[in-house]
Amino acid sequence: MKKFLLNFLKNFYTMIYDTLDNTGVFKYFKLLFLKSKSEKTKFFKEYFHKNKTIILVFVAIVLLVFLVFKFNLNKPIATLVILIVGMITHFFTELLALVALIPFVGPIIVKVISIPFIILLNAFTYAISFFALKKGYRVEIVKSRSFTLILLTGILIGYIIGKIL
Repeated sequence: MKKFLLNFLKNFYTMIYDTLDNTGVFKYFKLLFLKSKSEKTKFFKEYFHKNKTIILVFVAIVLLVFLVFKFNLNKPIATLVILIVGMITHFFTELLALVALIPFVGPIIVKVISIPFIILLNAFTYAISFFALKKGYRVEIVKSRSFTLILLTGILIGYIIGKIL
């Protein structure tokens, strides 16, 4: 029994370590602690070269927010501009991806941010279904519920494909 338990714990530890290594958790630890200064510089140069557009968008958004608060400009218009630019450039997705790169804590933060969106979307659909049912719109209820189901299924499939890739 003792040998079985030790063997089980060893296999379990190996399985956890392999999973974390395959997901890239240790990549950044190795970069910070085990690589030389020239390798770190090369890594960051490649990173900034590959992601220069999103970095420029980030700097522009931060500058816009600073200017809005400094010169007391119209905040709703600035918010609308930031949302439109963020959606066109997929800035918010990139920002969540950068947050998800933080070892151990990042994926939890991303899940805490993204799960309420799905719950809120489902709650809106239930509210619309309730009011539509009272007015007698049965076909619209079926359409809205099927649209929500398709959207949530698409989000789930995208999440699974993103985890696989």
